[in-house]
Amino acid sequence: MKEYILPCEIADINIISQLHNEAIQFQNLNSIQSWLPIEADQLASDLNKNYYWKILTNDKISGIFKLLEEDYVIWGEREDQLAIYLHGIISTERGGKKLFPFIFDWSKEFVKNKNKKYIRMDTWTNNPKLISYYLSFGFIIVDQTQAAHPDKLQACYSSTSLTLLQYHVDE
Repeated sequence: MKEYILPCEIADINIISQLHNEAIQFQNLNSIQSWLPIEADQLASDLNKNYYWKILTNDKISGIFKLLEEDYVIWGEREDQLAIYLHGIISTERGGKKLFPFIFDWSKEFVKNKNKKYIRMDTWTNNPKLISYYLSFGFIIVDQTQAAHPDKLQACYSSTSLTLLQYHVDE
């Protein structure tokens, strides 16, 4: 099985939107706090900024995620240019093959190539199962807080309690 990660392109906009909507349905069916639909103009902007990446398995998209090289909105003064930030990891298979181990290994190499030190993530504090999953990879909890700049987020996210997670990448 051949797996690799590439930046998404504008041509991927429909599959990204579809996967995001399927993830929302999954969250709702499983009584997990859910994301909001992505607005088309925001998605296009994020694609133009090269925030979205795709995981290809045997040349088919098997997942997507956002990768930021700074995240002042959520991390605020903790933002120190020493980390990458992973957001919105979505697999095409619900309950199937877990893509995070592959993304995690790839991200560690990405961090090294960018001369950074950390992989950072955040998730809703009311999702202990997901937090435990990330902790099992060696992430540590940095804080449980609200976004540093909630005015920059969609209104429903502005008061959500977040767990900030960090993994130190060995050189």
